[in-house]
Amino acid sequence: YSVFTGTNDVTMNLREGEALSIDVETKKGELKTSVFLAGQSPVYEIEPSKNGNFRVNITKTGTYTIRLKGKKAKGSIEIKVINPIGNTI
Repeated sequence: YSVFTGTNDVTMNLREGEALSIDVETKKGELKTSVFLAGQSPVYEIEPSKNGNFRVNITKTGTYTIRLKGKKAKGSIEIKVINPIGNTI
């Protein structure tokens, strides 16, 4: 993203045993990333503008929302699903 301000939600159906690999690189501004199971509090949050690769293990099958909140953010984010035997989906 070149300049991102606002909120963007991505919804995914995930199964117990899978994991999310979230690779964040923020060059400017702020980007906060949260992972929610439908109707619940966040199960994982990445602090605003923290860079790196983060792994979120899925412990319960369900519909998850990945919420990105940006404030004049510039950088990139890549989200992958990893199945229980380690293959990227």
